[in-house]
Amino acid sequence: MNPRIRIVGVVLLACFVLLFVQLNNIQVRESSALSKNPLAETGKVSSIYLPRGAILSANDEILAYSKKVHGVERRFYPAATAVDFGQLTGYVDTVQDAVDYGIEAEYNSYLSQHETPASSLGQLLTQHEGTDDVVLTVPTSLQEDAASILSGHRGAEIVALDPRDGDILAMYGNPSYDPNALASLDLKEVKQAYKDLSRAYPEPFITTPSAVPHPPGSTFKVIDTTAVLDHDPSLALEDWPYVSEITLPDSSSPFHNYAYETCGGVLSQILAVSCDTAFAQVGLALGAHRVVSEAESFGWCEGSAGVCARGGSRPPLDLPASEVSGASIAPESELAANPPYLAYSAIGQYEDDASALSMALVAAGIADNGKIMAPHLMSKIIGADGNVVVRYKPHVWKHPTSAATAAKVRELMLGVTEDSDGTAAGVFTNLLDEGIQVAAKTGTAEAVNSSSILDCATDDWLIAMAPAGPGQVPKAVVAAEVPTPNGSYACDEATGATVAGPLVDQMLTDVLAAGR
Repeated sequence: MNPRIRIVGVVLLACFVLLFVQLNNIQVRESSALSKNPLAETGKVSSIYLPRGAILSANDEILAYSKKVHGVERRFYPAATAVDFGQLTGYVDTVQDAVDYGIEAEYNSYLSQHETPASSLGQLLTQHEGTDDVVLTVPTSLQEDAASILSGHRGAEIVALDPRDGDILAMYGNPSYDPNALASLDLKEVKQAYKDLSRAYPEPFITTPSAVPHPPGSTFKVIDTTAVLDHDPSLALEDWPYVSEITLPDSSSPFHNYAYETCGGVLSQILAVSCDTAFAQVGLALGAHRVVSEAESFGWCEGSAGVCARGGSRPPLDLPASEVSGASIAPESELAANPPYLAYSAIGQYEDDASALSMALVAAGIADNGKIMAPHLMSKIIGADGNVVVRYKPHVWKHPTSAATAAKVRELMLGVTEDSDGTAAGVFTNLLDEGIQVAAKTGTAEAVNSSSILDCATDDWLIAMAPAGPGQVPKAVVAAEVPTPNGSYACDEATGATVAGPLVDQMLTDVLAAGR
């Protein structure tokens, strides 16, 4: 009996010794680290300090991961890709104790620690928690290309997608930001970083290519052209007068073409040269109901200043609602009662508003035989055991037009790049030399509510798709919007072709070279 008592005594003594050592370890050796632990201030265990799954690019490069620092999990965004993907990944906000932006927020329920299905007999008897990894559709190389292409073009945005399945291949707005400082465990550092970014740019954290609308200018003429073929094909054969300006109904002010150029002709000619006077008359001939309903079929909403009056929808992109805006057009009743408003709306002005993503989806509807696949960033979600938990299933979002009409519009858009007088003639020389046909539409819009730093106050656009030859279904669509000037163009030289053209050309070339 005595030996047993001695053994128990030794064990108890050892426990007291270990307890004494650990108390001194906490109070002395780890005191500095523990004082930096954010839980020391909050006094609670927040999910943002717990294990969290990774975000990966389409080529499996890690874009976001968690690692234990000072006793809690800290979020890291690898330096090589942090800024390029910042608007897409979002960040874990240690100040607000929240996850509000990007993929971090949209897939928070998967990324954060949660109860997972049992994968072994032992797990059946105990609660098991784990995290999932989110894999994006965006390859690192194409997102890096997008960031490089927009370098030096502050306020510019670009979107590249595969119209056949809705995969987002690149989406970038300049400037972006580095989410690492915002995920720091040093709360003072986070607050300062937030202030610095907020002062530098009004919307630093949202995904601007999908969230910020701009007047689309002449890219809207793709919708006009589709409306003509869908509702009144006779207008395609109408020979609109060759003039530099016209007088609109109920108006005494002249309505003129860009730089007072003279243009006119049938639909194929006026689309190639983007003739404003002709398309204003096309809009008036179609009427407000047809113009608005055609826009709605492409996912636009009838409203004012981006607020839907009825119906409508925003693109179903998998980002928080605050980061995806819908495209909008003025109410039908307002356009019907005011012919000049309708004329301006038909050339992508007045109250027309669209994000770069929305215009990419207009092009996608023409590219994919009259259907718009839902755009998406998530490719798959992988569980802790390596098995796929969720795999994205492509599906149609809108059917704006018929396959026959889409094919005809795509053919007419070839004239923009291939006709000698086309507004994008000479932009895609390298692709055309390789036998790859490109269908496109330029746009130069007078910006609304633009910053005073924009002397010209224009939004320069180009949407394009390839390969777009007869019988082909384009593999890539690119849309870019660039505010002008960017220090390189005089106001009368800034157009969608001169400003946005080189950017779209390079992005489209890169996407096709990547094997899409």
